[in-house]
Amino acid sequence: MKVSPQLRGLSPAELIRAVKRGLAYVEGDTLVPVASGAAPALFVNDAEAQASGTAVALDGTNTGDAASVAFTGAAVGANMTLTFDNAHAAHGANAYKAALTSTATAATYVFWSGFTAMPHVYGAAYIYLTATPVSSVRICQFFLSGGLIGSWFINSGGPTAQFRSAADAAIGTASVSITLNAWTRIEYDILFGASGTATGKLFVYDGDSTSQKGTAADLGANAFGTSAGADQARFGICTANLGSTAGLALWFDDINLNDTGVPGPGPYSAVPVQPPALQPRRMPLGV
Repeated sequence: MKVSPQLRGLSPAELIRAVKRGLAYVEGDTLVPVASGAAPALFVNDAEAQASGTAVALDGTNTGDAASVAFTGAAVGANMTLTFDNAHAAHGANAYKAALTSTATAATYVFWSGFTAMPHVYGAAYIYLTATPVSSVRICQFFLSGGLIGSWFINSGGPTAQFRSAADAAIGTASVSITLNAWTRIEYDILFGASGTATGKLFVYDGDSTSQKGTAADLGANAFGTSAGADQARFGICTANLGSTAGLALWFDDINLNDTGVPGPGPYSAVPVQPPALQPRRMPLGV
C-alpha cells in the first residue's frame, strides 16, 4: 500500500492511529489524510478496553482497543467517579459508569476532539438510567473551536430527549418517554446551521430494537451552531444536575459519532485499515 507524501513521516503505529481517529483513509491503493479528500469519519467506543472497576484515564489513553477509538480525554468532577463497570452493559462485559459519591453532581464525561469539523453528524449512544434526573442532563454536547454550539439532553419530564441551543435553552419538540432501569438507544441526525437551515432529530429505541418509540425529538426551525459544524463531541453527564443522592449513576455504552448515517443497533466497531505486511523481495539468481 502506498502512503501519500503528507503522511510519509509517520511510523506504522501512527498511521494506524490516524485511521482509527478518522484522520486518514484509503483512497484506491494510497493512504491519504482526510483533508485531501472526502472520507467518512467514524468514531466508536464500546467500553471494553479495561476491566470493571478501572478508572477512566483523564487523557483517554486507556479507553481504546481493537474495536474502539480511544477518547481524546475525559473530565471527572468533584465527588464523582468515571469507571468501566459491569453492573450494566448494552453489549459485551462493560459500560462506562459516571457515579455520584456525595450529594452534588458535577460534570463527568468523555470526549473526542481535534478532528476536522463535521457539518453533518450522525450517531448513537446507549444510556441506562435508574432514576429520573432532577433537572435536564446534557448527555451529548457539540463544540466548535472550544465554543458550545448545541447539545441533546434528557429532561426531568418523562424523562424525554430533546435539543438545547448554544445558549443552553431547550428548543424543538421532545421525544417519547425513556424507560428507566433498561437500556435505551438514542440515535441522532444533526445538520448544523442557522435557523431555517439546521435540521435535527433524536430517535429513541429500547435497547437493540429496530422499532422506533413514538415520535422523534425534532429541532424544528431553530439554529444549531453554524454550517462549519463541530470539531468536538462530549458524552456522559455533561452538566451538574443528574441528582443529589450518593450512589446515583448514569451508565453509557456503545458511543457512535460519524458523518455517514444513523448506525442502527450496536455493537459498533472501528477496525482500522492496516497496510499489508511487507514481503521479502525475491531477487534473480546471480544478482
